[in-house]
Amino acid sequence: MKACPFCGSNMLLVEWRTSAWNERYSDWHVICQDCACSAPIYIWNRRHNSSGTVKPFSEIGTRNALVNLA
Repeated sequence: MKACPFCGSNMLLVEWRTSAWNERYSDWHVICQDCACSAPIYIWNRRHNSSGTVKPFSEIGTRNALVNLA
């Protein structure tokens, strides 16, 4: 299982949940226990970055994490 794409955590939980797109369909979902991000497994593990390593916001830096609206 890949790390959380938002916080980089490996504290992940897998649950059987109803689909967000169709209430009649259920699938296995991954839930990050640190930031509460969740997604179906087939989406969670499908990312452009094939290495599976994700930089947490703390490593990116505040300037890059915030959007400059000026």
